[in-house]
Amino acid sequence: EPFKQWGEGHFVELASLLAARGHGVLLLAGPAEAALAQAILARVDAPLRARVAAMTDGSVADSVAALSLAQSCIGNDTGVVNMAAAVGTPTFVVLGPRPPLEHDPQTMRLVQAPSLQDIRAADVATRALRELGID
Repeated sequence: EPFKQWGEGHFVELASLLAARGHGVLLLAGPAEAALAQAILARVDAPLRARVAAMTDGSVADSVAALSLAQSCIGNDTGVVNMAAAVGTPTFVVLGPRPPLEHDPQTMRLVQAPSLQDIRAADVATRALRELGID
């Protein structure tokens, strides 16, 4: 749903920031978002691109398996972030002007602002890394 989308540019910046700090990034999406995932990947600076991968043609089981191995999940309010939280992966959900999600604060953390455009990639990266204790 478009009103839930943080946008290509924000995800490019977030992936780039995390990759520059030495972290691997997996862009996990479905076939309908394959072009978006490839556009994000293409915009990551070439020297950092080896740390960023896209998985857009896996089954739901493949996605759940990938999420269960990830250190964290950062994304829009979608089924994928809910799957990540369900398998116990620390999850950060980027939300704009909408009621907060009912969630387990130990697993799913809200990153919310009056507008999605007010949420900066650098702030999301800093918060996630700090709360995970990995940077």
